[in-house]
Amino acid sequence: MLLTVPQPAFAHLSFSAAFALFTFAEYVRYFALYPFGAAVHVFMNEFLDQKDSGTAILSHFYLLTGCANSVWFEGPSRLLHYTGILTLGVGDALVRY
Repeated sequence: MLLTVPQPAFAHLSFSAAFALFTFAEYVRYFALYPFGAAVHVFMNEFLDQKDSGTAILSHFYLLTGCANSVWFEGPSRLLHYTGILTLGVGDALVRY
């Protein structure tokens, strides 16, 4: 049986790279940078709902940040390990429809 060892440094790098990619994609979409701005805008519009009715589309940032909080906030406290789950759970419960 193959056992895997958790690698928080790689998870931290992966979450940070994904956050940078999301930021770049939102920048390209928002400013309609040639040649990908229109294509990214059309692609992202397929996934919009009433919560993302503003100029910036932030749902993917919220989900990624909620998942990455436990890795980004390293520390001895057990509460820090559950910040992402708590943030997403409480945030989803507080959303008004």
